[in-house]
Amino acid sequence: MPVGFLFSSSVRRYFCTSFGRFSLFRSNIELVTRRRLHTTVQHRAINWIVLNDDGYQSPHSAFYIVLPNVPDENPQNNVLLESLESNSDWPPISTGLPDEFYQGTVKYILEMSATLAEHVDFLEEELKQKDALFTFDKVLSPLLKDEGNGYFALSSVQLKMLTDWPECSLTDWKKDFEAIERLLVNEMSDRAQHQIIVDSVRRIPESELAKIDPWQRRLVELLKLEWDMIGLQPDPRNNNFHAKEQNWTKGLLHEARTHGKRYLTSLLLDPRYANVQVMIKDRNQLKHVPPKILKKLSVGNDPEKGPWKASTDDSSFFDLLKYSNAREQKKELWDSWIARSSFASNDHLFNNSLTIEELRSIYERLSQHIGFRSTAHHQLSTKMIGNPETLRDFIAGLYHRLRPVLIERYEQWCKYAEKEEGIETFGQLRTSDLFYICRREAEHFHGVDTLDLMNHFPVWPTFEKILTVIQFVLGIEFKEISDDSLERCHPSVRIYEVTDKTTNEYLGRFYLDAFARDGKVDKGWIANIWRLKDENKGLDKLVWLVGNIKEEDEMLHYEELEDLLENVGILVHALLTRSPYMHLSRPHAMYSQEWDARDFLKIFFKFFISKPELILSMSTLARGKFWDTWRTLFWADYDLSLFELEKFQDKYYLDLYKEIYAEYFPFPIEHNNFHPCSFIPIFVPHSNACMYYRKLWCEALALDVHQTFDNEGDNLSTANRLKQVWLNNGSLKSQWEMYTQFQGREPNILAISNFYDPILSPLINEEKKYALDLFYGGVSHSKGKVHPYS
Repeated sequence: MPVGFLFSSSVRRYFCTSFGRFSLFRSNIELVTRRRLHTTVQHRAINWIVLNDDGYQSPHSAFYIVLPNVPDENPQNNVLLESLESNSDWPPISTGLPDEFYQGTVKYILEMSATLAEHVDFLEEELKQKDALFTFDKVLSPLLKDEGNGYFALSSVQLKMLTDWPECSLTDWKKDFEAIERLLVNEMSDRAQHQIIVDSVRRIPESELAKIDPWQRRLVELLKLEWDMIGLQPDPRNNNFHAKEQNWTKGLLHEARTHGKRYLTSLLLDPRYANVQVMIKDRNQLKHVPPKILKKLSVGNDPEKGPWKASTDDSSFFDLLKYSNAREQKKELWDSWIARSSFASNDHLFNNSLTIEELRSIYERLSQHIGFRSTAHHQLSTKMIGNPETLRDFIAGLYHRLRPVLIERYEQWCKYAEKEEGIETFGQLRTSDLFYICRREAEHFHGVDTLDLMNHFPVWPTFEKILTVIQFVLGIEFKEISDDSLERCHPSVRIYEVTDKTTNEYLGRFYLDAFARDGKVDKGWIANIWRLKDENKGLDKLVWLVGNIKEEDEMLHYEELEDLLENVGILVHALLTRSPYMHLSRPHAMYSQEWDARDFLKIFFKFFISKPELILSMSTLARGKFWDTWRTLFWADYDLSLFELEKFQDKYYLDLYKEIYAEYFPFPIEHNNFHPCSFIPIFVPHSNACMYYRKLWCEALALDVHQTFDNEGDNLSTANRLKQVWLNNGSLKSQWEMYTQFQGREPNILAISNFYDPILSPLINEEKKYALDLFYGGVSHSKGKVHPYS
């Protein structure tokens, strides 16, 4: 039985030695010795996969590498590699086979590793020369040449896997993509943290940095900041003190990864609470569930007849909480969800309490060793919000503004539950009820039925209207082009040429594959950058968006509309940024980048759903999401409180949790509520500590900018300033600096507070009709008919 595996960075060193552009992957003992393989073998992350005798790991063909064979791909036998070699204007998305895309990308990434090995050897010799001059072109440019193609190849694989892939389960699909994505991530990590690269970049003199382009200086600045934030010391080989310091921090990072894996493993293997499932047989308990979610919950042939199933192992759990009135099933799931891997587990081996305290200790030691007072100061020092004090002010401001709203709304939720849902609350609702009751009470308060509202949003006309709104607000035009030479996976694919009409600047091309068919994977709306603009190669920018629409007049639920708007926001941000380097196109999840603001434009577009000129009756959404927002604020407060302590021993994680819980919620905590033991976003990975606030932060920024548009009353003028000051720069400048330059002031919580606590009266039918008419250009849409757009 053959055994296959996915290459880790350490294992790749066995194979990668360059021969021209493409390597022979032959063993080379000198290369192995130089790269010190023996020091990392025990830590290598090989994902071993036992294959069947026929070479398959699952019912479909998964493209894993089987020793001793590695992809025998080159520009002569692989169309993807040939397009990269020839700098093709358009990728071979139709003519290329799935295995060509996958194996060609694997081969290219391994070649990147070979390039790194050769370049490191060259720089190592240069470092031995006392009079050697180090410049950006000498140290980093040789590595950057192939990184753009690496990201382009990975994005091409993702697009191919979403739109034209052998039939397989979603689990197998995720394994395939995550494997190749991890390969590129590991390669980029090797490049960014290799000690020879670190030493070489630190030796570039300021006089040389002053000569290079601004984006190149910004890249060097962020690299140095990243190394400082993770404790990488200069020249540890020649300095015993630096060597000791660096080994200490590397050991702590390794401990953090080990305990993070232990935290996740406990959740997966907890024998009592892992994968708890419930069945629902009464259709009336799901009468408010959107059609797509109803189909996802169904385990029968007919989604309308059921039965239906939900599990704590996937998103069906939260779907049931939000849309179903099946109280007992929801309570069973919720009680299991908050008790996972805790004192409530049957086996103490799966109790994450000790792991949480170990993680807090590790994060604290790492941060204080590098020179910060606490984990919070370490994490936030390079983020847009800047420091724990500013974050505390932000959280406290929202708490004091919204706490009275919660008290008032909780009384209204209880009254609604008793009167409309027939629930005997006795003045107190179950926590598992609140997700559903909050949403339904908001719909009742505003007189809106979100299922009926779907009839106003046929998906394709709605998408076209969104493009019209983008042109109106930002001055960006999407013009469909019918060039037969541009390959498409299917005739239904549309390609647009995108132009900023305010400056007549050509921004790039947009590939849209929106409709369902055989061979497509249904993962909702997904957007990505395909390729950044490269003036040296004469290549323009490409972006893509994939959906899974069954019919043009399929109706969108408001959550699907939000998802579509968010992905359009990602595309517009990608089109507007002028960064020639992927990691500077928008903030990435690194210590040195302000990634608490990375989703600003995505959230900015999502909030168009609540703009009066778009559809006034959607104002129910802010009220209906109040419970989710309040819970987010609670977790952000707990996250900050947990990691701002200078001595983690001062407060046991569970005691702190119960204290803050009592401050936020007007009902007692459940006896089995040990939710931190399974709350992954705070504890894993270590870069997520003290970052849970970022959803509210991006909402505050987006709503603040919406308010500026409303106040100034000149959309194009405000939009041009927003583009020039902020969006065009991506991550080329500080997010705080660009935001304050655009607004002329610092961010505040006024807009987000007014959004979640508006002074509104329930909308009457005429107002709703007027709002819908505004959105649809004065023509109403009745159920079962496609809306006739003007």
